[in-house]
Amino acid sequence: SRELAPLEALTGRRVAVFWAGDAAAFAASVEVFDPRTGRHALRYEDGDVGWVALGAGMMAWCLLEGAPERAPQPVRTVAVP
Repeated sequence: SRELAPLEALTGRRVAVFWAGDAAAFAASVEVFDPRTGRHALRYEDGDVGWVALGAGMMAWCLLEGAPERAPQPVRTVAVP
């Protein structure tokens, strides 16, 4: 079996991403990683999806290991160019 790269290995995991403009963290599931762009598709709890470059070092994020299926956090779509 092929060993996954660290960024690709996030697919299927839950993360919290801190958005400085909102001064808040938002929980999401990592749906897919696009190695061409280096971005992950994050599905937020309201079903919205945003593409985010988790590996770029431009934002704070962490894994939500053992987190409840639905974390009590606000959710909104974030458009990333």
